[in-house]
Amino acid sequence: MTTLLLAEHDNHTLKDATHKALTAAKGLGGDIHLLVAGKSCRSVAEAAAALEGVKKVLLADNPAYEHMLAEPVTALVVSLVVSVGVFWLSFRLGTAKEIGWRQVRLGAVIAGVIWQILQY
Repeated sequence: MTTLLLAEHDNHTLKDATHKALTAAKGLGGDIHLLVAGKSCRSVAEAAAALEGVKKVLLADNPAYEHMLAEPVTALVVSLVVSVGVFWLSFRLGTAKEIGWRQVRLGAVIAGVIWQILQY
């Protein structure tokens, strides 16, 4: 199972809470994806990508996320989860051949992320 962590940062450096959450997520097993949302925070995403155990870093660089207010960040996370879910379901049900849920997971995540990027 994949775990999605929301990185805590100040748009320049990762905070210690992210490292603690990553340690806890490693205990769950499975892949760990880290969402970095902020303004001009590419350096934070690069630092997050170097962390041990992080398989993928998702970067949402937009002025709306500069202060990490709950409303815009929640909207981002919910829309990302819904998009991935819709693509996952459509890939699973829209194929002629019987395919397992795990087989379409990667494609659904990629499609959901690309869909979110195209909306900006």
